[in-house]
Amino acid sequence: MPSKLYVNANRMIHFQSKENMVDWLINNCPRPAIVRALEQGRVEFLGGFKLIPPSTLPGWILQVNSIYGKCWNIAVLANDIKHIYEIRIMKSVPWKNWIGTNSHNKLFCGDNPETYKELKNGS
Repeated sequence: MPSKLYVNANRMIHFQSKENMVDWLINNCPRPAIVRALEQGRVEFLGGFKLIPPSTLPGWILQVNSIYGKCWNIAVLANDIKHIYEIRIMKSVPWKNWIGTNSHNKLFCGDNPETYKELKNGS
């Protein structure tokens, strides 16, 4: 089961790009190791998901790899009712819920949409 790390109680911002979301995570993630990996490691933006279990909230998932080889799947969930974002560490990616196939927007398609489309179809 994924663990909720943090709820940002400030007003929601509109993410414009992967870099914008990474900057937001650097400023809001409470785990120093993840913040370091966001700053120094490799970040792959997996795109948008119609819901991220175990919640019913939509959001985005980023795969963050530290320079030491540690990897995290970080979900940013959009809670429109409370007008907040939630950050979760995911054990796996719910590819069946990926929504990038119907969008040309990089915030939904992610960095490698063709690969993700195959993963979605195989799930």
